[in-house]
Amino acid sequence: MTSPLYYSHVFDKEGAILFGQLMTFASIAVVLITPALMRMTSNHCELNSLAISGVLFVVGYGLVVSYATIPMQFFAWFFLSAAEVLLLTKEGVYIANQSPASHRGRISGTLLTIRNIGLMPTYMFMGAFIQDFGYESAWILIIGASSLAAFSFWLLYLQQKRASQLNKIESVS
Repeated sequence: MTSPLYYSHVFDKEGAILFGQLMTFASIAVVLITPALMRMTSNHCELNSLAISGVLFVVGYGLVVSYATIPMQFFAWFFLSAAEVLLLTKEGVYIANQSPASHRGRISGTLLTIRNIGLMPTYMFMGAFIQDFGYESAWILIIGASSLAAFSFWLLYLQQKRASQLNKIESVS
């Protein structure tokens, strides 16, 4: 939601055109890179893939804010597209694997509703934040949130890995 405003701010009237081109590029990139990403992460735990997704978001958003050239925006959106693919594919698998089979549909539906309801106030929040603190601060906030999410997923991955190793040790004993 920050991108179209930012591009209009930086590129003036060309910002809307650039945003449309970036969305088209991202759509094509998602179709082309999804099979490769799924193959590359097939041996990774979902939490590890979600942590990688967070890192890719940090890299993509960092490039968006650091380099205001059109070619760099396309490069940044490649990372953002890859991050989105990992997030959307691995998140559902993780939730399904952590849910009882009898409740998976209910849990997925409830989480989708909560996510959509929770997203509504962020539009107003980001608009007010940009108005009060500027675009650069908004991008720093977004990069910080992505970094925190990546770090949290990585910690959960390490905890899950440690628990799995302890279970193996106990089962051998």
